[in-house]
Amino acid sequence: MLDSDNPYITVVVATVLSGPNSGVGRSNLQGAYIAQKEYNECADAPPQQGKQCRSLGPNWHVRLLIANSGSLKEDAVFVANQIIQLSKVDTTFVGVMGWPLSDQTLQALKVLKTTNIPMVSSASSKELLILCTVPQQDGSGTFHMAQAQGQFLVRAEGQPPHPSFTTECK
Repeated sequence: MLDSDNPYITVVVATVLSGPNSGVGRSNLQGAYIAQKEYNECADAPPQQGKQCRSLGPNWHVRLLIANSGSLKEDAVFVANQIIQLSKVDTTFVGVMGWPLSDQTLQALKVLKTTNIPMVSSASSKELLILCTVPQQDGSGTFHMAQAQGQFLVRAEGQPPHPSFTTECK
């Protein structure tokens, strides 16, 4: 993807890949990969009759970067700071999918709330984020992060949305 001339967006998948909750992290990665694969396949080929195809547009791809904060909630702060540094140098970066656990989400928000970096946390149980998304029709729970291009709004409570994101759900 990096060697091609095709445009792409970058999404950081912030998750837990070690310790007692590593299974949750593996599930996050599987879901993110499936969504990425679907979007990238649609970008590479014209839609086939009878097949629903979601895409950011012709030749637009989704790149995933994996950020493992481990099992300690405090390590999410370190990872969140790395994400902020990424946002300053990578113009393709559009947001964060993660964290899967509320404690890590809370720690990361302490850092990310000072930025306009959007974050989606599909599994956190505490009321931390305002999230509006277009759910997948088959109900499988797979989240289509690439819908960030105007399909959802995510922000920390009281923070403005990222300028490239819509302010209302469609």
